[in-house]
Amino acid sequence: VTGVQTCALPIFLSLLQSTFGKVFLKKGNHDMRLEMHIQKLAATMPELQDYMTYEDWLFYKGTNTVIIEDYRHVKYGKLNIIHGHEYQGGGGIHVAYNRLNKTFDNVLSAHSHKSQGVIRQTINGEVFGSWTIGCLCNLKPRYNPKNDWTNGFAIIRKDSTGDFEVENKVIFGDKLFSA
Repeated sequence: VTGVQTCALPIFLSLLQSTFGKVFLKKGNHDMRLEMHIQKLAATMPELQDYMTYEDWLFYKGTNTVIIEDYRHVKYGKLNIIHGHEYQGGGGIHVAYNRLNKTFDNVLSAHSHKSQGVIRQTINGEVFGSWTIGCLCNLKPRYNPKNDWTNGFAIIRKDSTGDFEVENKVIFGDKLFSA
């Protein structure tokens, strides 16, 4: 899970846990900012001392959520999963292509709120790909109402060799498309 607006997160995590069991939440740049903001407020508001991290305010009784700290990537077979803010200058129009050029390996990322994919083959026949997934948040936030974001998510399957398959999905209205 990455790119979900914070206020809806406990409800969304509860739904995911009841559907899939265990949930892995990868912290991104907004999560870092929120934690730093709460920590600053807690200096003058002692009632916030118990709510300074995601673990403090997301973990409710019976949770099965694993928090993955920022600037750590997840290895899922031969696929690396990052949030996306870890690689500066990897955005723009061709986000997936730029991230492939930054990582030089298979990578799935979020952060840019765009659904894209690119696959390249090396001179030796090795295949590498990069996929960026859309967001699950408001597409027209007040701070950036004019954008080219897409709602979306990805389904990843891997086999015993670590080979994987990415289904990058885009949501337009009530329709689901493959990116």
